[in-house]
Amino acid sequence: MGLSGRIVRAMPDPSHLPSIETSVAASTSPSPPPTAAAAWTSRELADPHARDDKPERVQRMFAAIARRYDLNNRVHSLWLDQTWRRAAVRRAGV
Repeated sequence: MGLSGRIVRAMPDPSHLPSIETSVAASTSPSPPPTAAAAWTSRELADPHARDDKPERVQRMFAAIARRYDLNNRVHSLWLDQTWRRAAVRRAGV
């Protein structure tokens, strides 16, 4: 048995995964218009730890990119990222 046989067995059953067409349609749906200015200016990035409101700024930044970031991980890993995350949670005992 060649290498490709091992790769196919390692991949999860894709039947429960959304289709690529569904995922692409979700990623291209219009997102709400930005309601606030950028979280960081170039000057603030010189020393971001000096900001008292850093936790709020980081939270806003991740909230703004989370949906597209997860989709990007799904597509580029061929949906294996979910398997990796579950394995990490099991190992961490969470």
